Amino acid sequence: MRIVNVIAVLILFLFISCRENKNTSTNNAQSSVTEQTASTTKDTTVQSSIENGNPEPGDTLMPVIISFYSIGQGIDRGQTEKLTAYLQAFEKKSGKKIEYSKVYWGREGETDFCFPLTGFTDNQITDFLKGAKEALNTAEHVHFLQNQACRKGR
Repeated sequence: MRIVNVIAVLILFLFISCRENKNTSTNNAQSSVTEQTASTTKDTTVQSSIENGNPEPGDTLMPVIISFYSIGQGIDRGQTEKLTAYLQAFEKKSGKKIEYSKVYWGREGETDFCFPLTGFTDNQITDFLKGAKEALNTAEHVHFLQNQACRKGR
């Protein structure tokens, strides 16, 4: 009889401890979902303001932004190196220094290259963008944006 009581107490203890863990993991999952939703909302707001050309006051518009994004696997491998090689080649060809800023905005290597292209004519900007698209023609996850504000980053 004593063994039955001990087994009953152990089962009751396991039931209570398992129930507490379920509640804890549920609360953690709910807060994780809330954080993830807030992060997604923020990213969507930033992305939509960039895509719609609605910059915040004080933002400068960039003639060209090349944005490497991810769909859960990280950005396309080797594409940022192709862009860097293209920039060096374009600088040699045009004789102009290309200044840019890198903005890291995602958890999987998502990066924007923002090009102010000061001193460039409209034709030079068009040539630059055309060459960049040709250099990155194998990239599947890249956006070419024009006349938009650069993202704030992390």
